[in-house]
Amino acid sequence: MIGLILISLVTASTIGSMFMKKDKGSLESNSVLRLDFNQLMPDRTNNIKSNFMSLNNSTTVGLVDALRLIRNAKTDPNISGILINPGSSTMLGTSGLKDMNEAIKEFKTSNKFVYSYVEDLGKGGYYISTVADKIFLNPIGSVEWRGNGMVLTYFKNLLDKLNIKMNIFYVGKFKSATEPLRSDKMSPENRKQLKEFLSDFNNSYVKEVAINRNLDPQLLNDLANNLSIHTAEDALKYKFVDKLAYQDEVFDDIKAKLKIAVDKKINFISLNEYYDATTLKKDYSARDKVVVIYAEGEINDGNSSEGEVGGQKYVQYLRKARYDKDVKAVVLRVNSPGGSAYASEQMWHEIDMLKKAGKKVVVSMGDYAASGGYYISCNADKIFASPNTITGSIGVFGLIPDISGFMKDKLYVTTDTVQTGPNAIPINPFIPMSPTQREFIQKSVERTYHLFLSRVAEGRHLPATVVDSLAQGRIYSGTAALKLKLVDQIGNMEDALKSAASMASLKEYRTVEYPEPKEGLVRLIEQITGENKDEDLLNSALRSELSKIAPEYLDARNIMNNNSVQARIPFIIKLH
Repeated sequence: MIGLILISLVTASTIGSMFMKKDKGSLESNSVLRLDFNQLMPDRTNNIKSNFMSLNNSTTVGLVDALRLIRNAKTDPNISGILINPGSSTMLGTSGLKDMNEAIKEFKTSNKFVYSYVEDLGKGGYYISTVADKIFLNPIGSVEWRGNGMVLTYFKNLLDKLNIKMNIFYVGKFKSATEPLRSDKMSPENRKQLKEFLSDFNNSYVKEVAINRNLDPQLLNDLANNLSIHTAEDALKYKFVDKLAYQDEVFDDIKAKLKIAVDKKINFISLNEYYDATTLKKDYSARDKVVVIYAEGEINDGNSSEGEVGGQKYVQYLRKARYDKDVKAVVLRVNSPGGSAYASEQMWHEIDMLKKAGKKVVVSMGDYAASGGYYISCNADKIFASPNTITGSIGVFGLIPDISGFMKDKLYVTTDTVQTGPNAIPINPFIPMSPTQREFIQKSVERTYHLFLSRVAEGRHLPATVVDSLAQGRIYSGTAALKLKLVDQIGNMEDALKSAASMASLKEYRTVEYPEPKEGLVRLIEQITGENKDEDLLNSALRSELSKIAPEYLDARNIMNNNSVQARIPFIIKLH
């Protein structure tokens, strides 16, 4: 029966692909690479949850490959230019935006054109667009220019109303991951660290936009503070865009650039199509290897599924690199808000063993390398971060809900116990915790925190007292972390790869990636046959939708689903 369903679904997917193929672009001379940023772009290609409901087995190009493709397009004789379609809300993170901006700048040195056409333009999309030769805005479109801010959602009043008590244990006055469950507003410490990060990010953002558009930074701040950009005409007046035009008029401009007739079609090719059509040069003849391990997503104790960092699986990746005599260096790409402290420690140990085996370890931080993400980074020989990376958050917490009051008051269900000692029954959410049990958990959290501090002190060659003063759960931008010696250098993935090869004295080498990229159809089959058992198909589809409309719920759910000691950042920043 499963085989019949599988054949039917694969057939349907294949037929659907055949029908869609005629609308797809192909790599021809005088092609224009079309960059769309309104869809999720993970770090590694296809490293997202497959969603069987959509019958979609197409490639989702990751950020690292996207940057390589843009660099390849710079010298590709078939690519004549780039058209940016940023959308109203780009799905790239704070670090990804910076990397993409730099890659397009490098492409421009080829003297090929870069245009951006937008209808409604958000901050992230505008940041990428500013590197274009021309920005075209639809005459009834808009540009959002209002500074940077955050809105956090708090659940304590709801929990009180439902008579649900949260037993919360944490170390670090800035460790605010549990704040939404124990308060109805920001603590002064959390407000301070968020204000500092947003100021760093805003200064960097405004500076880049000012340089790219040849505008005065003070004017940009004044326009944001006064909400001066209301209409497309305002955007043109203040030189935020170069021309107001409808899509067909933009296409006519591109055709003139390409020197093709007005009645001819432009051959647009998307990143996904360019990925399928282009074989990026890889040297398989070299014996020496540099392993690139993508630690992307939340850290948990189990095996990995796409978009997650399973401690067991990643220990295997690191151990495999250690035992392979041809592996001379490892680049760990970390884009994680943290998670399980236990899994983070196991990965820290394996990195330590890698170094003792004579392998060089370099970390490249993405949008996030915080808490558990920093835990697995701190022992590297060298750490690269983006200016807008969110890192630090050196702190831990534990969380155990007590729903006994809710069960009694709302569901009319009670429990009773009989035991040989006052703490014989394991801690569980249906029975209130005893003072002894609370003390037991708090001491466990404190032990984990001090272990975390010692790992950072050892890895970063800093006194424990200094690390403790920098820790306390506090977050930092990549720029601030560099000043505090929590990272070594500002740079991207390519910088980290070159550094790893140099440190290992490699002139010729090949790269091997873990987890190995899976094509869309393989991911679809695994989802159908149950090989990815972490979530059922319906749950995967619901998560995809909830991430758009209720991200705060998912953040709280992720915290509450893990009863072990956690090293996790308090929030996820999305730039709209």
